[in-house]
Amino acid sequence: MSATIDGVACFGRELHVFCDSSSFAYGAVAYVVTENETGERKAQLLMAKSRIAPTKSITIPKLELCATVLGARLIKKIQESLSFNECFSWTDSTIVLGQIRSKRVKFNVFTAHRISEIHKLTDSSKWQRVPGGSNPADIVSRGKAEDWPEDPYGVMFIASNIANESQVLPPHPLETILNKSNSYVKVKNILAYVLRFLTKSTRRVKGPLTPTEIHASEHKLISFAQSQHLSEVRSAIADGSMWTGRKFNNVRHLTPFIDEQGIIRVGGRLAKSLQDYDVRHPMLLPKCRLSTLITMQAHKDNMHAGPQLLLATLRQRYWPLGGRNLTRRVTRSCVVCWKKRPLMLERRMGDLPQGRIEHVVPFKVCGVDLCGPVLTRPSFKRGGVSYKTYICVFVCFTTKAVHLEVVGSLTTDSFIAALRRFVARRSAPSDIFSDNATNFKGTYKRAIQRLSKLPVEMIPSLRRDVLFLFAAPRGSVDVLATCRRGGGALHSSTPHTSLRYAGSDGSTSSRGGEKTGVNPLPDDDAAGEKEMALWQAKKGSPVPPKAARKRWQARSSP
Repeated sequence: MSATIDGVACFGRELHVFCDSSSFAYGAVAYVVTENETGERKAQLLMAKSRIAPTKSITIPKLELCATVLGARLIKKIQESLSFNECFSWTDSTIVLGQIRSKRVKFNVFTAHRISEIHKLTDSSKWQRVPGGSNPADIVSRGKAEDWPEDPYGVMFIASNIANESQVLPPHPLETILNKSNSYVKVKNILAYVLRFLTKSTRRVKGPLTPTEIHASEHKLISFAQSQHLSEVRSAIADGSMWTGRKFNNVRHLTPFIDEQGIIRVGGRLAKSLQDYDVRHPMLLPKCRLSTLITMQAHKDNMHAGPQLLLATLRQRYWPLGGRNLTRRVTRSCVVCWKKRPLMLERRMGDLPQGRIEHVVPFKVCGVDLCGPVLTRPSFKRGGVSYKTYICVFVCFTTKAVHLEVVGSLTTDSFIAALRRFVARRSAPSDIFSDNATNFKGTYKRAIQRLSKLPVEMIPSLRRDVLFLFAAPRGSVDVLATCRRGGGALHSSTPHTSLRYAGSDGSTSSRGGEKTGVNPLPDDDAAGEKEMALWQAKKGSPVPPKAARKRWQARSSP
């Protein structure tokens, strides 16, 4: 394809856009390079655009990215009017070039939007690097009071010699070693041998690596990682701007400083401690590949420790930024830990018993257990003797109401007396759940059979059958937990007595507990208890009559 520019036939036409920025402004310059039939190349200025830097101070790499976006827009505008054989884009920022060519890095919102626009408007493979001293866009970004370069050979040199070469800088040798190895020990040893080879000494050192050489290689690796990822932190520490503003909030609380070897370490208040220097001032690790390798090696050295132990071990010498997330990621990605991780068997809960879900009279189905001992004193006189007493806890399975009875000992007679007082107050339950205590077993084998033979006039409420359900050993009904949670209303009956001293069932009830004395119930309340019990025996319905239910609710209210 041939065209005519200034009356001269051109057989090739290329567009070259140069981008640059400074702390004051950024801009882009477009040049057209033509080639005639004899192969002679000529460059001419086509157009330029500039922008003033934002009033809010941002970093130079972000301004370079803004200049690159401006250059991409300029290319799009020129290509809408003219056609070119080739189009090249130039910038002197290696950071921007790396961001444009990166495909796996997740950028922040500011960078991601601009990189996306650059990829949309231009071809990422056409972006090249130009040396800073040869970039003609410096006139736009720095506001130099000089004309555009009239000598076309300067631009011709850039176009002819750099356009055909890929200007992507090769990665650093240490970065190549880190990316190709998964062992931190191996990386240290490789670098240690390289440093030994580069050391200028009259006597060649042979044999295995010494601890000094390994420590030197480790410090070299950490210094390289800090220079790559914490360059701004290093500059802020050097000029004192670390302690002003909000830019370094994630590092400022660590009070970092630079030691004699140029490594950034964590400060703190342990300078006068007798511990090792690395423990008092750990080396600061950025979020990079080196931190992952160090964490993986520490995970293996500590027998595949968990995240918390691994982080505590790392902080004995290093201080990784985002350490908790780093240790979690390493432990979860460990194949050995994944294979050895046991499968936790989840126990399926059985169906609730009928007494737990059926709406019946309170304490129709209940559980019983004893707690204590509790020291009690029968009188408040001086020199009174304290006795061991126990608390018998009855818990309703339906309403979670709690009834408390005081017993004098763990014998069967004491429990039978407490059970008689409970039955006189709440009526006879149909099911009683308990553990395998001897007093409960004795009540089942001896006391209940004996009480069932007594005259009906003495204990009418025990005429009905009471079913004792015993749990498996070490699997008792947890009625004390319900009592501790404060579920239901707490009630107590008469003071604890043995079976031979207990009165009739209907006359031993009381409203208060032992703290306030024993007050007998009025006649109508006792009549309500008997009325409800007799009605249950006749009708068999879980709903008591209205009058008896009102009396029971009034008495049960705390």
